[in-house]
Amino acid sequence: MELIRANGHYIGITPCNNFFGHGFYQFSPELYYRVFSKENGFEVRHMYFFIDDRATSFYEVKDPAEVKERVILSNAYPAFLFVVAKKMSTQTVFKTTPQQSDYENIIWKKQRISKKLERFIPKPLRKLPRPLKKIAEAFSVLKNQVGTGDSRFFKKIF
Repeated sequence: MELIRANGHYIGITPCNNFFGHGFYQFSPELYYRVFSKENGFEVRHMYFFIDDRATSFYEVKDPAEVKERVILSNAYPAFLFVVAKKMSTQTVFKTTPQQSDYENIIWKKQRISKKLERFIPKPLRKLPRPLKKIAEAFSVLKNQVGTGDSRFFKKIF
């Protein structure tokens, strides 16, 4: 990020899904949107998802902060992210540590812990002191995480 000049671009293709037995990491759209942020002097210009197939289609991937949900995908094929980010200005990189947007915006889902999760919590711990409730609320975002290529997250480009 520091090697890129102002108005220059970062271009990358990385694995994002179904590389369980290959390598150490799979990267999510959330990572790129939070790292290549205004705070770090960048703006994500394009982010596309595609599978490892000659006849693949490309899908634009939306920012989780924009859709106010985790951008999730469940499929059966090795998949990649293609990212283009523009350096808008020179900033101190990671002056503020990037955070996953749903943890910064717990208010997206002002809900109690999911009933499914609550049954695993001993009854005396269900009535948590206020600071611990914030931590518990973080788990509530797991409640509605269903979907495979949901159109709220992906837009077919070609």
